[in-house]
Amino acid sequence: MLQKFKAFIDRENLFLPDDKILLAVSGGIDSMVMLDLFQAAGFKFGIAHCNFRLRGEESEQDALFLKNIAEQYKAEYHTQSFDTSNYAATHGISVQMAARDLRYQWFEELLDKFDYNYYATAHHQDDLIETFMINLCRGTGIAGLTGIQAKLKNRIRPLLFSSRADIIQYQSSAKIEYREDSSNQEQKYLRNKIRHQLIPLFEEINPAFSTKILQTIQHLQGVEAIYLDAVDDVKKKCITIDHDFAKISIAQLNTLAGREAFLFEFLLPYNFNSTVVKDVLGSMDGIPGKVFYSPSHRLLLDRQYLIIEPINTADEGSQQYFIEDGIKMLAQPLKLLFETIDYNEVNIDSSDHQALLDFDLLEFPLQIRKWEEGDYFYPLGLGGRKKISDFLIDQRISVFDKEKVWLLCSGDKITWVIGLRIDERFKLTPESATVYKVEWIVDEDA
Repeated sequence: MLQKFKAFIDRENLFLPDDKILLAVSGGIDSMVMLDLFQAAGFKFGIAHCNFRLRGEESEQDALFLKNIAEQYKAEYHTQSFDTSNYAATHGISVQMAARDLRYQWFEELLDKFDYNYYATAHHQDDLIETFMINLCRGTGIAGLTGIQAKLKNRIRPLLFSSRADIIQYQSSAKIEYREDSSNQEQKYLRNKIRHQLIPLFEEINPAFSTKILQTIQHLQGVEAIYLDAVDDVKKKCITIDHDFAKISIAQLNTLAGREAFLFEFLLPYNFNSTVVKDVLGSMDGIPGKVFYSPSHRLLLDRQYLIIEPINTADEGSQQYFIEDGIKMLAQPLKLLFETIDYNEVNIDSSDHQALLDFDLLEFPLQIRKWEEGDYFYPLGLGGRKKISDFLIDQRISVFDKEKVWLLCSGDKITWVIGLRIDERFKLTPESATVYKVEWIVDEDA
């Protein structure tokens, strides 16, 4: 088994011989066999053990057992106790999901703090089959049917070449100590029901069931690679990324055969589920402006686009910024440059990112703030007063973009809706002597 272990690591390019690996060791048979194989292969490793405090004294004994094992192996040992039940209740998730989140967050912290290259978990082929069937029961896309990857960013699974039977045989011959987790036998967990009831039934029908499922997963992995290539090609035609925003062309989306599948893949990185995808598609013939939410993002159904942005950038507060006469630059909330120029020397530029104002009409300090309901100004060229809200509608500014509109104000008057239009009352005339030039520098890398 040791030779197959090393061959699998080389074939899958899991890590280099000099890399330092953090081993996630529970004390059960799988992780203890992984630990023994790393020791036998001469790799550099440390041990991480999570005490989820779910099994009372049994959990405490697991932690003590691993402490002694680490001393025997002369390995770095890291242990952490978690209030898993409270975390699950606070976040509204299952205890199993809470344990998963807590351990992976902790492993990432250990990698940074102790210079590990990867962390390894002891998943094997039986776990691959069980995960396939769990996802099948719950409903999934093609990614959920391709199983567990051997390498995903900083996470590696060096036992995916072996079955549970291989692990048991190796443990028996090498006389490796381990602790049995009593919860592995509890039938209230879906994985245990599949492991102890469903898979044996399939194996009764077809003794080669496990082999056939593994072959199917391998085929699906190939299909997924082709599928994702096709999705990437279509993405380039449909999606525009602009800073933190993503814009999906509704016109392009509507030309696609299987648009629901494509939209599911487009929205997956932003944590939208299949239910939201159906709701979005069902709303596209309605009135624009509807907003949909995922845990991390929100999506606006606009006239021509589906616009996606992170939720945490949506509220920039109601801060106000003041500009005294003589200030040359402002870095926040927008990068603005200020310059006073003689009227006869000014170069008139019609750029939306530049405002040329009559200096003598300004009242300092100027103020930069977000627009509010009831704000109004006299848009240059329109010959009358208009509410900012109505002006933004006329300009076809999306709901998301409206929230990001800033005003440059002089006293209680708006001089410039930044990036859109100056106020008629502050425009340059032949009588103007001095020009106050304000330039908005848009950082393309922001």
